[in-house]
Amino acid sequence: MLFTIIAIFLGLWAGSLATTAIERLPLDDEFHYQIFAGEDEMDPPSWWMRIPFIWFFVKPPDGHLLRWYDRVPLLPHFIYSWKFSNFRKILPPSHCRYCLHKLSLSERIPIISFFLQKGRCGNPECRAKIPGRHVFVELCTAVLFGLFGARFGPSWLFVADAVLLTLFVIGSVIDWRYQIIPDEVNSLGLVLGILYVSVTYLGSSVGLLRDDWLVRRLGAEFPYVYSWFTPENALLGILAGAGSLYLFAEIGGMIARTDAMGGGDVKLAGFIGIFVGWQGVLTTLFYSALIAAPCGIFLLILGKGKKEAGFTKFAFGPYLAMGAGLVLYYGHSRLINAYLAINQVAVSWIAGQMM
Repeated sequence: MLFTIIAIFLGLWAGSLATTAIERLPLDDEFHYQIFAGEDEMDPPSWWMRIPFIWFFVKPPDGHLLRWYDRVPLLPHFIYSWKFSNFRKILPPSHCRYCLHKLSLSERIPIISFFLQKGRCGNPECRAKIPGRHVFVELCTAVLFGLFGARFGPSWLFVADAVLLTLFVIGSVIDWRYQIIPDEVNSLGLVLGILYVSVTYLGSSVGLLRDDWLVRRLGAEFPYVYSWFTPENALLGILAGAGSLYLFAEIGGMIARTDAMGGGDVKLAGFIGIFVGWQGVLTTLFYSALIAAPCGIFLLILGKGKKEAGFTKFAFGPYLAMGAGLVLYYGHSRLINAYLAINQVAVSWIAGQMM
């Protein structure tokens, strides 16, 4: 219980950090270019540009590759991660985006400061309205941290979950608002995932990280104990996650003659696979689609969503995050068994009605 309370307060702090990232990352020059430069201004990509890794060897048309380091494998991820960790435009102290009033210590207290200031800037000459989504993000992050803290306790595994949950919140909210997931978020997840697997693998190999406590707490059926984190599982997870969505994007793109899946979703599935392996990432994709389907139908009924080439496009990143959260919390085997059990009950009920 004590650690759960601590996790909730950590979640409030992470939620405040996520709010800052959500507000300022879209102001980043490269991110702004991705959203507002206008895809129509670029010439349609040639067929050969869809060949994986072709950009490493062939100079693409102007406008399709902006930086030299995009040609070097993995290097862009470390550069984007450096940008994110230094927050680029997030680095300056917290301030009002309208009057640049620097927030005092009391004004930085998550949630409480919002109500004390009645949702307004603390500068009497400004009093600009603070978006209510700030409170929503902070509260959701705190609840998620509390749930995972109660389940995993003060463990090294909770550290990975805390980082993932924070990145999921940042990427999901930005994807909802702009239908794009910043490279800074995905690259940071990839780099931190590689580092986490490396440290965990070494710690488990030399006996510093033991599975006994986790097995007693989570049960023998929970797969993601320390000894599970190996380079092989991580590599297979990246290939299964990114590869599955990449194939879907290419096949769907050829059928629909427009982008069927954003590159940010492909990268997000890739770094999720580092933490949950190929079985976990495929379960993530399945449950993501299961959650997204009714939500997408509901949005279609409401007439929402971005229209492109006669199709309605929706942000899939938030649903990927939801599916990954379920897999991280329960484990892929338990979720698969639950789905099969529900199917069996449904089939039995339908058969009983027909008899």
